[in-house]
Order: sequence, then structure tokens, then C-alpha cells
Amino acid sequence: MSVRRLAWLAVACLAWAAACMGLAQAAAAQVHASFDRDHAALGDTVTLNVKVQGATRLTPPDTSALSQDFQVLGTSRSTSISIINGRRQDSVTWSVALKPLHAGTLTVPPLQVDGQTTRALTLTVSPPSPQGQGHAGDPVFVEATPSSTQPYVGQQIDLTVRLFFQPSLSDGSLDKPSAKGLQVRRMGSDDQYQTNRDGQSYHVVERHYALIAQKAGRMDIPGIGFSGTALDPNGFASFMGGGQAVQARSPAIVLNVRAQPASAKGSTWLPARSVNLSLQGLPSSGKVQVGEPLTLTLTEQANGLPFESLPEPALPPIAGAQVYPDKPQGQTDDDGHWLQGKRTRKFAIVPSAPGKLHIPELTLSWWNTVTDKPVTTRIPAHDIQVVGAAGAATPPAQAGSSSAPGVPAKVSRSPAPAASVAASGLASSPSGLSDRWMWIALGVLVLWLLTLAGAVWLWRRRRGAKVPPPPEKPSSAERKPSPRAGRQHFLLAARREDADAQAHALLDWARQERPGVPHLEALSQALADTEQRAAIEALQQLRFAGKGESGSLGERLARAFGKGFAWKVGNGGNGKADDLPPLYPFDLGDSTRR
Repeated sequence: MSVRRLAWLAVACLAWAAACMGLAQAAAAQVHASFDRDHAALGDTVTLNVKVQGATRLTPPDTSALSQDFQVLGTSRSTSISIINGRRQDSVTWSVALKPLHAGTLTVPPLQVDGQTTRALTLTVSPPSPQGQGHAGDPVFVEATPSSTQPYVGQQIDLTVRLFFQPSLSDGSLDKPSAKGLQVRRMGSDDQYQTNRDGQSYHVVERHYALIAQKAGRMDIPGIGFSGTALDPNGFASFMGGGQAVQARSPAIVLNVRAQPASAKGSTWLPARSVNLSLQGLPSSGKVQVGEPLTLTLTEQANGLPFESLPEPALPPIAGAQVYPDKPQGQTDDDGHWLQGKRTRKFAIVPSAPGKLHIPELTLSWWNTVTDKPVTTRIPAHDIQVVGAAGAATPPAQAGSSSAPGVPAKVSRSPAPAASVAASGLASSPSGLSDRWMWIALGVLVLWLLTLAGAVWLWRRRRGAKVPPPPEKPSSAERKPSPRAGRQHFLLAARREDADAQAHALLDWARQERPGVPHLEALSQALADTEQRAAIEALQQLRFAGKGESGSLGERLARAFGKGFAWKVGNGGNGKADDLPPLYPFDLGDSTRR
């Protein structure tokens, strides 16, 4: 191959690599467009920000499509570089200053930027406010506009405060709205822009407050005052660091607060823009096991209310299960205009018997302040199938037979395990082994055993090997733990502040006396002593709801079960406690006793 062909091939490879790199960078570029605010008044100046991440070219967006609804005042550019996990990412932001030409809902069509297309945007432009109009000679004035002047008691309204000023301000402060019986909360951060009033240009600082009236009736809110220092660039005092004091105040606001309507439902008054109710944690399979905790999370969310106004999440009683509620959690956020209240609570549900677990319908009634109508949000009822505990002993299915020792009677009525059903089906199946084939198989097995025995006898005779002695009996340490050892292990576990260890030790001890006990709920039902049942209930409360003190609970468990289990008569026991004393008496005062 000639040198010229090699040169052309190298150039083609470089061009192909550059094209692939350009395509990869263009594919990696992401474009996002947004306004600095979603509402403006006619005469205000808004900023359209177009951010390009992974930009390869610095080409400004084409704004010719905006001339129908906006006046384009100018475009500026800013760049930023970020390094994340060793990878560099460049971004360019184009800021376009726009002035709406008319009121209404204005649409910014998709823009082409660096080979990418932005999404369409909308901007709501309202007519100029007649309140606090700026005039020539008024360097500073304040507007305060509530979203509603007839709210319900407990309803949030959005108060928009705007400070208009012409000269440069060296300092200044805006008053906070206040009135007796009025809850006030500042929302988000300030917006700054420019606008025209009566042919004059003003700088604007816009601020939002959440107002909630705590009582019905007329409420007068004094005007929002401003005091600051204006600088005159041509004045000597400004040059020396001084200035002229300026003040302004908005007109007062009158609210006619309405009382809760008679048609409102529910025990809690919830005037909100929207309310959402959700329940999470339901098993996807629709099944749970007996004694295995199921954790559900109930969440209440409201737009236009703080979390303190929401009721405490609660579940109704659930038949066939113990419900252990956790402590409720609450938080309040905002989107710059409206409060976002949220309350959550977790519930540990422990089924106590096989069957159907029915979770009733959950409802939350509230008042829609947008439509001015009562609404009820619902979570439909759910049914969960509860199956027997895994690994639990199942009593034989015989008529009139009692349950396994220590297991309540309702557990003994559970269906037989699948393995037992399969075995009985095989014995009665017509496709089972016939007598002839069974005898043939048995004969072959006997012949094989005789052959093996003869071979072993010949081998020992030839080798002169002695018959090995029979295996020794297992020592006492290798034998199955006795109830006395189980009691000792439980009393030692009660010393430690570990609710799970206490529960496992108590259940192991019970199974050594009554092997069929599947879980603590069944153990509680099999006991006749109320103190022992109450101690198990307290242990479950500490495990699943975090209620109670572990130290005092260990002492309570040792006191309740120190003399053994008080089994119910008819559950395989005599109803009397085991009289064997513990090897190591329980004593909280001396944790080093051995």
C-alpha cells in the first residue's frame, strides 16, 4: 500500500473518530428550560433560563418564536464545570429577559438548543394590580395581596407581598404580617425582578407568607411596612456612605373568616386544597404466616395544611391479630406558595391464628377549599391469608384428638401438612405398587443384605479383625436440652436488655415442655396464669412497638415465669407449675453471680 493511501486512511479514521465523539457528546447533552417564577403581572420582567448540560457548542437559543407574546430584552450566558467521581461535566445556562406583552396564559413553544429540544412552558400573566399604584415621585411602595379574603377557620391563604423601589437601597426591612389569632409562616425564598408601573421602571422583591386564621369572624391585618436607606449616586452623602431614609406601607387587609360549615364530615376539621391517604407494606403474595409480624405504613398528606392539623394515623381493631403502633412522624414543607403537611405511622401486625385477616376500609373526611365541598378519601379494605407458622409441629388429624401439648385447641384444627396429604394419597392411589412387585422388591433387598453380610464376615475372618465395640451413649452435654436447662437459659436471657433474645429463650423453653408451640401468641393462649399472659403481651409491645423499658421487663418476666409455666388444663398439662427451682435464681442486684 502506498504512502498516499495510508495518509488518506489515517485522515478518514480521524474524521470517523471525531464524528463518533461529536455524536456521543451530542447524545449526552441534556437541555432543560424553566421560568424563574410561574406567575407575573403585566409589566413585570421574567427570566427564561435554558440550561444545557454536556454542551459541545455555545450557540444561544433561537428566541424568534417568542416575539408574539414577549418582548426580548436581552440574553446572557453563564458556564459551570463540575467533576463527579472523576468525570468532568460542563454546563451552559442562557438567561433570556422577557417582558410579557399582554395578560393571560402565555406559552413558550419548544426551543432548539445545541441539537436538543426543550419542553413547552406556560406563564400566567395577570393584569396590573390597582392596589398601591406607583406614580412619579413615589420611589418606594408596597403591595400585599391575599389569595382569598373569605377563608374558613384553619384554612391557609397565600399572602403575596411585593416591594417596589426605584433608587438603589443600601439596606431595608419588611414587616411581617401579624394579627391576633393569626398563624403566620414565611414561605420559600424571595423573588427579584423588574416591572413597569405607570410608565416607570421599578425593581421588585416578592415574598410569600402562609396565613391561617384560628378563629371565625372579622380579622384586620395592618399594612406591611418597609423602612430602609436609599442611595443617591449623585449625592455627597451617598459618596460618604450615608443615604436618605425611605418608608412605605401597604393598605390594611380585612379577612372575613368563615366558621366550619355544618355539612362538614368527620371528627377533624381539615380545610385543604387536596388530601391523600396511602397504605404501604401489604404483602404482594397476599399471604403471611402465623406469629410473623407484618409492618404497614399509613401516610396522610395535605396540600394547604401543616402536619399538626392532620389527625394521628390509626388503624381500627383487627380480628385475629395483635396491632402494635409505632410513634407517629410528621413534617411540613412548602412549594413556595402552599404548605405541604405529612404524617406517617408504622404498625406491626402479628396474626395469632390461621385464616383470613381482614383489614377494614380506611377513610379520611376533609373540606375541599378549591371546590368548596366536602370530600372523603378512602383506602379499600384488604384481605390477607394467614397460613400456619413454618416448621411448627402439626397434631395428627384424628377425631376427638386434642392438640399438641401447649398448643391452643384452635391450632389443632388446622389442616394437615401437605406432606402428610401427599403420603396418604400415595397409599390409597390405584397407581401404587401392587403386592407382587412389592414382594419382588423386598426379596431383592433381602438377597442384597445377605450378600453384604457374607462379604463382611469373610473379610473379618481373613483379616482377623475384631468386631468394634458398640458406640458409647452420648454424654449428658450431648443430649437434648431439658426443661430445666431451658429455664436456666431463659433466666439468663432475662438479665440482658434484649427483647428478641428474651422472646426466643422463652419460646425455646416452652417447646421443651410442649413441642407443638409455634409462637408466643399460641403460648399466651395456652397459659392459665394472667400474670404470665400479661408479661408476654408486654414483651410483644417492646419488640414491635418499642413501648416499655427492657430492664424492668426482664425482671417482670423472671418473676412471672420463675416457677415455671402455668399450663391450662386440657392442653396436655395438669394446670400446675413445674416445681423444679432454677439452678441460678434471678437477681437484678448482682449481675455477676454465677
